[in-house]
Amino acid sequence: MSSQLSQLLANNPVAGSLLQLADGFYLYDSSAAGSNKSAGVLLSEFVKSLRTRNAQANAAGDSTVTVGVLSLIHTEVITFSGAARTSKMVLAIPAGLSAGVRACVRCVVPATAGITVDFRNGTAGGTQITFFTTDDSGDDKCVEFEFDGAQWNFLRFDAYATP
Repeated sequence: MSSQLSQLLANNPVAGSLLQLADGFYLYDSSAAGSNKSAGVLLSEFVKSLRTRNAQANAAGDSTVTVGVLSLIHTEVITFSGAARTSKMVLAIPAGLSAGVRACVRCVVPATAGITVDFRNGTAGGTQITFFTTDDSGDDKCVEFEFDGAQWNFLRFDAYATP
């Protein structure tokens, strides 16, 4: 296991130093019956489960970004198409989502000016977090957010030329 991963796990209040030097561990499910109460999990599979990714298309209307409650880092790729408009991107707040979770929304945009992408907290009518409007360059955007335990907060915005 890499020393960087060992450090991350040692500082993680969920995993703690128990997992720091392990190759795997057992999960205990108190609601299960018999031999299904525990199951071995490889550490590599556990770490993979903390990172999630989803892709969706948006030609019109609103879209929702839903981060898994066990995820620490989520990537959402939204491919936009169509004409100038305003589309709300709702960052959902599922029950049990932990403070400190990060969501990176990569917006793949066409060379169409006037598509306004409006990021909202929890619902389409929720508080506006940030927004951007496309120009005719077709340069993709990446917007990163952090959940503080009650709402999503804007962290940073990157615009980069499409390769």
